Amino acid sequence: MAVKGTLVRWNGDKGFGFVRCDMDQKEYFVHISAFPRDGVPPRLNESLSFEIGAGRDGRPRAESVRRAGSSVPPRVLHPHRAPSTPQAQRRPKPRSSRPRFTSLLMSVALLAGGYLAAKPFLSGHGSHPIAQVSQANSSGGDEQQEVRVDVATSRFRCDGRQFCSQMQSLEEAQFFLDNCPNTKLDGNHDGEPCEAQFGQ
Repeated sequence: MAVKGTLVRWNGDKGFGFVRCDMDQKEYFVHISAFPRDGVPPRLNESLSFEIGAGRDGRPRAESVRRAGSSVPPRVLHPHRAPSTPQAQRRPKPRSSRPRFTSLLMSVALLAGGYLAAKPFLSGHGSHPIAQVSQANSSGGDEQQEVRVDVATSRFRCDGRQFCSQMQSLEEAQFFLDNCPNTKLDGNHDGEPCEAQFGQ
């Protein structure tokens, strides 16, 4: 049911204001979208007729506003619905299955390539570097014996340590000397690390 009122406040920058109802003297929120699209901006103290509806927040508001003496029909807003668009614009465009198939094919190819590249490492049969570590013979002689150490399964790893003071054992120092870059473990370059620390 349409009621009459007057626009008592308007914020043109934000596009909303308040209209006072002649019947109950209450002020109702009104948005620019409720006004007719006639190119005329809302004016203070303008006489209007409107319907009282509910906004998204459930509060009463002015909707379907008409100017007094205007022949332009009011804009009817349906609560909680976007303004209607022409049917031709709402019709979904037919999708081509070609791009979807191509992207699926590319994904499968990438997964297969990644699997094939990682397969040797996943199965444990990949080539692991073998380091040769020389250890002093247990008899205390000067003879050296070569010991092969699988770097991948060794309990040591290159972690940036460089000095003898950072080593816990002769075996660890030998691993670092043979396998890790920038170590400072063999001052006289004879292949025996940390001689002063480990008593060689």
